[in-house]
Amino acid sequence: MCLRFKLKVTLLAFAAASGWNACLANLAPPRYIAYEIGTFGGPNSRAIGVNDHGMVVGIADTGRDLEFNAFVYTVQDGVRSLGLLPGSSAIAVNNAGRIVGATAATPSTFEFAYAMDEATRLVQPLWFFPNGTSQANGINEAGHVVGDTLGNFPAIQSFYYRDGVARDIGGLGGIATRAFALSNTGWVAGMSETVSGATRAFLYSEAFGMRDLGTLGGNYSAGRGVNDLGHVVGMASLADDVIGQERAFMHDGETMISLGTLGGPFSAAFDINNDGLVVGTSAGPSYLRAFLHEDGVMLDLSLLADLSGTNFASLSIARDISETGYIVGEGTLTTGATRGFLLVPTAIPEPGNIAVLGGVFAALWTASRRRRRLFGHGEA
Repeated sequence: MCLRFKLKVTLLAFAAASGWNACLANLAPPRYIAYEIGTFGGPNSRAIGVNDHGMVVGIADTGRDLEFNAFVYTVQDGVRSLGLLPGSSAIAVNNAGRIVGATAATPSTFEFAYAMDEATRLVQPLWFFPNGTSQANGINEAGHVVGDTLGNFPAIQSFYYRDGVARDIGGLGGIATRAFALSNTGWVAGMSETVSGATRAFLYSEAFGMRDLGTLGGNYSAGRGVNDLGHVVGMASLADDVIGQERAFMHDGETMISLGTLGGPFSAAFDINNDGLVVGTSAGPSYLRAFLHEDGVMLDLSLLADLSGTNFASLSIARDISETGYIVGEGTLTTGATRGFLLVPTAIPEPGNIAVLGGVFAALWTASRRRRRLFGHGEA
């Protein structure tokens, strides 16, 4: 009997005797378990932000005309209303459960940027204009907030809220600036109009001001996410400036790099964590797919997640990723409706099991090396 056959029989016998068939099958499980986020009676919901504990915020239809409202979601408690007026939004949440977005004092007044603690539900206005709207888009662990306001149309200003004061962060020379994301180290990412009327992604800090991050060859770019290293992700046009053929990018502080697509002409990135994992969406003629980009490769999240406990046909857009690996966004149901999703990373096999299996392979490999030396089949 040849050595290869002996090794195969020995390994199969060990697996059968010790129940390792099931363990071997579980060594490559789906990377994520998908959870479908419900609504307040309507067909659609959108998951926008998630913290390191898996707390999700977003908006969901109420079932009354086109009305929606802000929600908070956990796997344990499901979808819960934040008790705000219809039309309010919840966009980001930090690890302390502090939520930011936009709401209004009465149905007839303008929306304003707010912050609130999930536990107390007390609303704190952050930036208020009597004749315009404002919205908070990002919050860090220190409770600092960024957002924007539409005070004198079409001008859009962006603000950085810290220590009870909201400050205008300026722009790149044009009349519109939007701040979308804020890191724990104070970096802000967004988009701003230049003097020439072009739109550019920017990186901002209070210490260094605002920096134009350029494009991928065209005249448009927008920053949507930033991590603690100051790495920015978003979307940018190529040299031909064809609308609908923009590409997701990552800017590492020196260079803007295209992240590619899942095969179609379009992609956009929405967030990046400190491990460099990027999430976003990629589109083709007949599809829209949420992606995870890691180690230089763009992956289809619909193929990485276990969707069996949901009604999802596919995952369309990934909007946020936490430092613990939770991902949120929207997917398309088999009915055609849009629902928010939470992807929870799956558990890895028990370390003890990996060690035992590794020991078996090591022992068999050592025996193989000894036999090769004895019979003159080369040196290791």
